[in-house]
Amino acid sequence: MDKKKFTFIPAFLFICSFLLHPSVLDQKIQSSYLPLTPKAPRIPGSQPLRNIPAPSSILPSLLLMMNKNFETNQPDVAALSKIPKRVTRLSPSYWEIKIRISSSGDYRMKEGEKSNEGRYSFVLLWTGCMEQDQDDYLIYHENSELVEWEAREKVKSSEISRELSEKDFSGKPRIDFHYIIRKNEDLHFDFLVESFYVPQENPKHRFYLNLPASKENIKFPTKFDYNVYLTKGSNSIYIEEKDIYSDSLKKDYSWNWKHQKYFMGNETPISFSNSHKVKVTLTIIPHY
Repeated sequence: MDKKKFTFIPAFLFICSFLLHPSVLDQKIQSSYLPLTPKAPRIPGSQPLRNIPAPSSILPSLLLMMNKNFETNQPDVAALSKIPKRVTRLSPSYWEIKIRISSSGDYRMKEGEKSNEGRYSFVLLWTGCMEQDQDDYLIYHENSELVEWEAREKVKSSEISRELSEKDFSGKPRIDFHYIIRKNEDLHFDFLVESFYVPQENPKHRFYLNLPASKENIKFPTKFDYNVYLTKGSNSIYIEEKDIYSDSLKKDYSWNWKHQKYFMGNETPISFSNSHKVKVTLTIIPHY
């Protein structure tokens, strides 16, 4: 017999015995029944083929690898349910924002027989826009306008009695919009109306006139917490995030605020009180 044919027969028998080995047959049979549907359960006991024992097992192995990768790349339904709805719907390219703050208030300082009593009212309008930046929002300031401003201060003492107008005031209200804070599924607005010192005609004792601020604001010019002295309503300016993805939104907020303090001057006691009423209108318009 030819030497080449003689050496080929044992090799052929070895390969056949290997292919017919029970462990290989079991592995091939299990692989041949591996489901191709990604969501179908895998056959109990089947294991991924890490080695390729023979050419006949290449196809089941490739199918197993393709199926495993396909399963890995499928979205997790449970995880998708936790994603905010804004991700699964068409998002606006940006949102137009308008914040209108109208307020009226008064203050009073009394030192012995002398008193300074003031009252004021104003309307502020902040306009800008915001756009989505992954899980946050970027705020762009367009314009801030003091639409209306009126102020009066009466000075009374045993010697003089006069009245000042807004033209005599050293400062005017100005809105400082800081940012938007996400808390769970809500968006909270952080802003402060910057103010000035009163009374206008008293160089010895002057106090910072507290003007409206949202609950999230922490940049208080005074040493006390503005939020503690609300007497009515709420200064928490927030909206549900999902609402800005549906249609234009307009929401009103209102509150009353009052603070007063007493202390001893050089010779006479001094008192200062400050109060105001606020109405905030927030308008958000999506643009696609």
